[in-house]
Amino acid sequence: MKQFLLGLIIGALCVGGFSFWIDKDESPIITEACVPARVEKVAAQPVCPEREPEIQTDKIEKAFLLFLASIGIKNAQKYSEDINDVVTSPEEYQPEVVKDEEPKAAPVAEIAFFFNEEEAKKLILNNEFIRDRIEYEPGLKRTTTFLLRDPAVYFARSKLVTKYSKLKRLNGNFIGKLYRMNGKHKGKVEDIELGIDFWPKDDKKIDGKFTMKIARDGEVYSDSRGQGSNNDIYLNPNNPKQLIIKGAPGMYFHFEGMLVKYANVYDEGEFIGVSTFTRQ
Repeated sequence: MKQFLLGLIIGALCVGGFSFWIDKDESPIITEACVPARVEKVAAQPVCPEREPEIQTDKIEKAFLLFLASIGIKNAQKYSEDINDVVTSPEEYQPEVVKDEEPKAAPVAEIAFFFNEEEAKKLILNNEFIRDRIEYEPGLKRTTTFLLRDPAVYFARSKLVTKYSKLKRLNGNFIGKLYRMNGKHKGKVEDIELGIDFWPKDDKKIDGKFTMKIARDGEVYSDSRGQGSNNDIYLNPNNPKQLIIKGAPGMYFHFEGMLVKYANVYDEGEFIGVSTFTRQ
């Protein structure tokens, strides 16, 4: 039997060999597919703005009233519209933009005629005689704010007051003191009596009386009198808010304003002292 099989094999090889089949595996080849990742879309949640705290307008109004009272504003009426806007609609209030004002140039008269205050303080307050008087008359310090640099020119350019409307406010009787700081009678305190009485006249003219007596050591050395039109009260056109009274020939009292109160006194173009007046 073995020999038979062996013979068959050899015969087959001799004829052309033999072959055998291997079944082809035709099952599908599975490869890993690229599948895009699934992204879940989440709907955006609505964001609610934080609720601002409610503004209590009644408290704001009270705060404004307390503020105005604390600083003592007398013209609060001027700001009433702004205050109302803030109280009723504080979130919409827009303050008015106010531009800073440019510094104004000093008047020509001030540049030409007046000492600056620091220089005037040295000339007046450094005087021991006046320092002693200031303790009893503090208002004398104000004379440093309008000390004339060139009084002769200032008075030469001044004009007599001719309008009754300006003179009537000066009418009255006054007593005063002249404190001489310079000159021959330096250190003397002199007594002054001043009377002004003007009234309107026909044709827009004025009539009246003017008297001014100045005494030193109890003796009157100057007695100025005028009757009829004004010949003794002046104003400088470049500085019409500061009164000038001629007390004697060459002697002028230059006041802080249009009140007969504090004055610097000049004689023959020289500063000689300061004075105070009191209405009787």
